[in-house]
Amino acid sequence: MALTAKENSGPGIVPIPEGVYVATCYAVIDLGTHTSPVYGNERRKVLLQWEIPEVRGDFERDGKKVNLPRAISQCYTLSLSEKANLRSDLEAWRGRKFTAEELNGFDLKTILGAACQLQIVHEASRDHGIFICIGSGP
Repeated sequence: MALTAKENSGPGIVPIPEGVYVATCYAVIDLGTHTSPVYGNERRKVLLQWEIPEVRGDFERDGKKVNLPRAISQCYTLSLSEKANLRSDLEAWRGRKFTAEELNGFDLKTILGAACQLQIVHEASRDHGIFICIGSGP
């Protein structure tokens, strides 16, 4: 499949409306190691992606219009340290704290296909303007 970039060719993507949704994790992507321009340190990053079946959109795929569930993603530093956003979100999602054993190595592949509740909030920010809050699954 081709990956084609174009100059701005139409209206921007309409944000998913604010609210709480049941979503399913469909991708865990290793983004590799990134160097922070501010701090000069290196951090490994991961991208989690969720599909929200109840919010649909019309998209073009292979020249045909299709109606598919909307998706949303969040980038994290690959860390389960006490202050890590990934740890906080996974604990909220799972509805419990990590055990000492799990903190020694938690395989993110275990969340693929898992349901959770996502709260989508629109706020002004320099990055995206949309925030995701994750809660425990239904």
